[in-house]
Amino acid sequence: MYLDVTGFELPIHYQPDGRMSGTMGTMASFARSDGAADRGHWWIEANQLCQQWTSWLDGQTYCYTFTLQGGIVDWYRNDGRSGTARIGE
Repeated sequence: MYLDVTGFELPIHYQPDGRMSGTMGTMASFARSDGAADRGHWWIEANQLCQQWTSWLDGQTYCYTFTLQGGIVDWYRNDGRSGTARIGE
């Protein structure tokens, strides 16, 4: 999944065993200053995708709901944030 995060795409790779990984581009990692790559884990809870990164987002747990509209994924996080993403390889 590629999340659109403030003008750049953040690729997140979800593994069937509950592991996930993400890598930011060089410019994005400088802008955020929290590391160019991270790992974490994901799970399903109450029909939401929940995830926790090791360092990104301060290691907090967030849960997401998704809707698919014409090839674009709209995501909604349990803290009120929202955005778009695309699914690809």
